[in-house]
Amino acid sequence: MNDSIKVAEEPIVDPESIPLAERVAAGMAWLDRVGTPPGRGPWRDRVNVSRLDMACDYSCVLGQIYGLYQDGYEELDLPSPVQAARLGFAILTDYGVTPITTGDSDRYRELTEAWRQALTT
Repeated sequence: MNDSIKVAEEPIVDPESIPLAERVAAGMAWLDRVGTPPGRGPWRDRVNVSRLDMACDYSCVLGQIYGLYQDGYEELDLPSPVQAARLGFAILTDYGVTPITTGDSDRYRELTEAWRQALTT
């Protein structure tokens, strides 16, 4: 083992144990910090709450800002699917990230509602 390489360790916390409102607030703060691609305006102006659907890779928050969920995931340089879930951008299962297009519909519905509430209050 190379002792000169130091890796920051995150505490292991199941993102699904964090209330949705907290995860969404963290995602909003992340987006406030990172912003949107140049020339696209503020991220909040790009999200149409009435068509928001966190289970759809182009109607979710990242999809509406960046074109597709995966494009936003990459643009934000998220380190892992777990981080995406911690920020309220995805749902995790025991097997990893639920595929966004075939995800757990009830859980994604709840996530969508949490984002809608946060964006309209």
